[in-house]
Amino acid sequence: MSSKTKTKTGSPPNDYDLGPVLISGIEPPLEGDTESDGALGARHVEHNLEVLLLAFPEIVLDTEIYLIWNNPEAPVDYLVIQPENLGNRFFSLTVNKEQILPEWAEVYCLIRRPSGNSSKTKPLKLRVKRSRPGYPDPNPDADGNQGLVFFLPPDLEAGSHVDMARADRGVVLEIHPWENMEVWDTCLIAWGAIIIAHVVTAAEVRRSFEMFISPERIKENPHYVNMPVAMQIKDVGGNYPADPNSKSNWSEIQRVEVNLGLLRPRPPFLKQAGEIVELDELGDAAQTVQIFIDNDFFEAGDKIDFEWEGRDIQNVPFFSQRAQGCQYYKLH
Repeated sequence: MSSKTKTKTGSPPNDYDLGPVLISGIEPPLEGDTESDGALGARHVEHNLEVLLLAFPEIVLDTEIYLIWNNPEAPVDYLVIQPENLGNRFFSLTVNKEQILPEWAEVYCLIRRPSGNSSKTKPLKLRVKRSRPGYPDPNPDADGNQGLVFFLPPDLEAGSHVDMARADRGVVLEIHPWENMEVWDTCLIAWGAIIIAHVVTAAEVRRSFEMFISPERIKENPHYVNMPVAMQIKDVGGNYPADPNSKSNWSEIQRVEVNLGLLRPRPPFLKQAGEIVELDELGDAAQTVQIFIDNDFFEAGDKIDFEWEGRDIQNVPFFSQRAQGCQYYKLH
């Protein structure tokens, strides 16, 4: 039995004797964040939030379980152990989405047994971020989020290319502030297929800052014609500027020519025009990738190893590999 009736529970025990509750999809804390156990984002407030408590010692009938969300005097949910749930391996409690408010949540369970013995789970201290970084896009009809702005160095802006001497100096990008910019936002720069990340510090909030593309990273793609460079923001709650398929999720693409004097075959390209895979248009069909068979690099009987690196909504990479003979020019 579960109820939303708010019941005073008194002051919680000072020390916990049980492990923390479980919440699905918590964004893990970033390196260096010693204040939190993770964060909740916009996806967590699209519906009521389920909190799980694992079974604990000395569970008897009429044991009361209270879910505390910041205020120990006002539980957000509770349940009483009944015969039908006495043997459960876990117990489910709920937080109304309207109660999940910025900027912090301390979450734990208090347990009152009929004997008078009490227990407390280890509190989870969570950051709560309901807003999206870089939202709203000032011009959603344009290609790319117009609120995500960065500048290439003047020589590359003017059309110069990156040769070996230029690569040895690295490339400095000037990053401009964005809407809802906060500490712990992560600025992601896609330098071709390479992702470079920078976590925003307190001194950088609402100010411009620089990101450095090192010579080592540049040399990972020594020959890249018309290489795309773009910017994205992920905040501490795992929020991005827009939905995954929205063109407002990334900045407008800029182009850089990289030629370190090491000739490579032409890069593979999508069957359809452009560089975007529209999942709604693709449907259940496979994505066709085409490769130009250049006689300067390929011979009959060569084997082509093709790797596809994608990233999901959480920016977690996933991979696909295929091998195919050189007589074919399409890969699915």
